[in-house]
Amino acid sequence: MIKNTLSLLFACCALWFNPARAQLSPVQTQSAVMALQGAWLSANSDSARLQSAAQAQQLLLQGLASKEAWVFEFDSLRMSTIAIASDPKSSLRLFTWNAVLLDKRFVHFGIIQCKKGSEIQCIPLYDSAQDLPEAWDEAELSADEWIGALYYQLIPLGKKQYMLLGFDGHNQNSNRSIVDVLHLEQNEEGLQAIFGKALFRESLQDPSRAARMVFEYHKSARMLLRYEPSEDWLVVDNLGATFDGGRDNPFVQIPTGDYSAYKEFKGGSWVRFDLETLKFVNDKEVERSAEPLTPSDF
Repeated sequence: MIKNTLSLLFACCALWFNPARAQLSPVQTQSAVMALQGAWLSANSDSARLQSAAQAQQLLLQGLASKEAWVFEFDSLRMSTIAIASDPKSSLRLFTWNAVLLDKRFVHFGIIQCKKGSEIQCIPLYDSAQDLPEAWDEAELSADEWIGALYYQLIPLGKKQYMLLGFDGHNQNSNRSIVDVLHLEQNEEGLQAIFGKALFRESLQDPSRAARMVFEYHKSARMLLRYEPSEDWLVVDNLGATFDGGRDNPFVQIPTGDYSAYKEFKGGSWVRFDLETLKFVNDKEVERSAEPLTPSDF
């Protein structure tokens, strides 16, 4: 239902958006988007909230596609409900925001702003997070199949490849924390955004690799998910059920007080270790209470 509504709204907003109108300056773009944010959070109907968020997306598609916009900080947007993820080493920024529906479901919107030579390109993102696709942990997804989130960290992994950390308010029962991988590809249709890459392993003994990670947990809980550049690892809260028998129920998962870390391993995979038994030193040697590794493993 939401997907059909969004498709209609995006089509209507595309008609509303007139590429022939004067190019908005970065300051004008920021002001126009700020004027809409109250509506996508608190309008009286879902359709009004979704429409205002979609209009903001069209404004940003136009306003971000300039050299002036690339160097503009958009500080007012950063201080609002729009998340802007970037890294000094990267040639892109991600702008993400969400509309909160009357039943407390979150629908996300996004723009990738990418600098390629002297050209600035923008790619819109369309949310599918309410209904995760089949084999979501294995699939590579296009920009219109995006598992929506508010991105707060962007970590360059290699040429045109980035790890993304995001938060999804999801619904009235649960939140989600999401680790995804973005890579950009050029084809005859232009620059394409592809989400997901088989990088994540749950242990050294686990040969399978997930394309992304989605952690779902109790609505009132807060989960740590953060990349630490000084250690070059991804730190996560371990989750556990609040009662026996609730292991498979995401609504009762909360942080246990223990932590794990994902560390890049040989072959490019990111492997999960228990943080209490894992010690990293500057030469990348790993010391563990069991199954010690050698520096050549990294």
